[in-house]
Amino acid sequence: MDAAGTGAANETAVIPRRTLRQDVGDRLRDRLVQGELQAGQHINESTLSLELGVSRTPLREALLLLERDGLIRSEPAKGFTVSPLTSAEVLEVYPVMWTLEGLALRLSNDAVLRALPQLRALLERFEAAETATMARDLDNAWHATLLSACPNRRLLDLIDGFKRISQRYWVVFMRDNTPLAESAAQHRELMRTVAAGDLAAAAQLLEAHWEAGMIALLERMPASASS
Repeated sequence: MDAAGTGAANETAVIPRRTLRQDVGDRLRDRLVQGELQAGQHINESTLSLELGVSRTPLREALLLLERDGLIRSEPAKGFTVSPLTSAEVLEVYPVMWTLEGLALRLSNDAVLRALPQLRALLERFEAAETATMARDLDNAWHATLLSACPNRRLLDLIDGFKRISQRYWVVFMRDNTPLAESAAQHRELMRTVAAGDLAAAAQLLEAHWEAGMIALLERMPASASS
């Protein structure tokens, strides 16, 4: 085989491995959000690789990606552990989220008006959600649809990155159903403002929505999470 053929073969061999790493990372994120991998838990790589049906190499690569996102920690001779849930992290992440989402909505154009029917449909499903997982997924879809007209893709990528961190706190946020009604009311007010064509005011409501969510979450955080 010539050099070109060898290079092509090597490139082809790398693609499934990269895809597998991403797939494993997504599956681990789901476990983190669901609370199946709990804060502070030591990660047994041998056991987890068997559960996921993958070898240690793509698992370790996925764990390193999650460590970059702040979801996993590693220490020499101790391996990987799930990062703790802390009030300090909430106070760091949520203001960034409302600043970035507010900016994304301000940068959106009138195309956001075309998303209103889908936003209303998502909100109706959100209000009727029977599980915390369903509510979380519908809330994510609602926010993504609201910001879908933003032309700045780098900004949207940043939002996605920070949302990976905030999603772990959904289990704490949804200890009871009280936040759902409050969140739905805030969504409806925001949609009315978007429909009126005032994106600046809508962005302020979006920021206030995130801030209210942060306050509600902090009230539900255990005392041990204060550091």
